[in-house]
Amino acid sequence: MGGRLLRSAEECEDVPAQRPAGAVLTAVGVTGTALMPKNGFPAIAAIGGLVLRRTPRG
Repeated sequence: MGGRLLRSAEECEDVPAQRPAGAVLTAVGVTGTALMPKNGFPAIAAIGGLVLRRTPRG
């Protein structure tokens, strides 16, 4: 769901929606990594972090 929100926000250039979507992806990735470290969750956390850095604060 976070990925879908992020995709829609990027397509519409909706900056206020991009930051929460990045935060959701980061939180899911960090939580998943802590619970299941051998899964793909580290990549999700990295993607969420990149979204948060790329999106201007406003």
